[in-house]
Amino acid sequence: MNAARAAAVLAEQGWEGLVATTAENVRYLSGFRSFTQPLLRTTQVYAVARRDRLDAPLVVAPLAEVDMAAQFPPRGDLIPYGRFFIEAGAGAADGADRVLVRWACETPPLATALDALVEALRRLDLLDGPVGVDEGGLTHGGWDALAARAPDRFRMAPAADSFRRIRAVKTAGEVAALEGATQALLAAVEATLGACTDGMTEGEAALVFEQAVLAAGARPLFTVLAFGSHTAYPNAVPGDRPLRRGDLIRFDVGAVVDGYCADIARTASYGEPAAAVRAAYRAILAGQDAAVAACRPGATAAAVFAAAVAATQRAGLPHYRRHHVGHGIGLEVYEPPLLADGVETPLEAGMVFEVETPYYEVGLGGLQVEDTVVVTASGPRLLGPADRDLRVVEP
Repeated sequence: MNAARAAAVLAEQGWEGLVATTAENVRYLSGFRSFTQPLLRTTQVYAVARRDRLDAPLVVAPLAEVDMAAQFPPRGDLIPYGRFFIEAGAGAADGADRVLVRWACETPPLATALDALVEALRRLDLLDGPVGVDEGGLTHGGWDALAARAPDRFRMAPAADSFRRIRAVKTAGEVAALEGATQALLAAVEATLGACTDGMTEGEAALVFEQAVLAAGARPLFTVLAFGSHTAYPNAVPGDRPLRRGDLIRFDVGAVVDGYCADIARTASYGEPAAAVRAAYRAILAGQDAAVAACRPGATAAAVFAAAVAATQRAGLPHYRRHHVGHGIGLEVYEPPLLADGVETPLEAGMVFEVETPYYEVGLGGLQVEDTVVVTASGPRLLGPADRDLRVVEP
């Protein structure tokens, strides 16, 4: 967590504390990894921290999830709620087993998530001061229920946008995780291209790709992998289409390392591509190069967008259109700011983006190049190779 930035944002808002409610924000604020919340979004998990003690949050979680705290200890203590049954055997002496027994068997759970949240606020002495509450993960009526349960003096304000601001500038540890996910994807793309043979189906190639992601130490997040005319489908689902000589191969793929996502794209040709394909790819690569070069502190997201589109048009696709040319990346695949027209957010050192200039033309195919870029004080840093030319795979 970028604690200094979080403290500054809280001070700017005049908040004494912060409450996280979504899986991503809870993990960011406390380190707690919810198993259920990403699968069932109505599961209530919270992290609560004081502005002056951000390193000691309290986590509110269902009793059924206390084993996650034993496996992946959060930065602070836990307040369980609800009903679940784990028995303490004679062998639970130390380590994670001891932690699990403490929370599952020896700590009386509170009845409801709301009870536990109010208790967390009480323990941190936050029922007197203004608090920012992330509204993103509250169930319907949850905001009103908290207001009704807390004392009359309690004041709270929506904090989802403030969490986005805090998370936008990454720490060195976050960048390392993003780089790990990026490198896993790049290695998996290489492994898949090396395995391509006549007649291989998209589905078979996707299996090779995802196995290679796992072998590289990451978890597959999504796999758009298409051959031939199917590459023009932006969200192409790998199917039974066989690979033929002259086909384009397009990857738009994601993976996760330690909770942090990467989302890259590559295009290859199985055999020599048509001249029109080469020309169009040169244009989108010129656009991406211009966008990457524009990713500097102080530049606006809209300026990066304008640089990418203009360069693509000048380089050979005068009709090129696009709604955005990239997005922030982190605990979620899409994080603000979007690199789009009209987004006047200035870039800051430490922001990380996926920068892309895809082009889809039915009849020609889909061409895409996308890379992870860190904004540094001295300019952009690619978390991948500088050479991003159209690959030619010899049959």
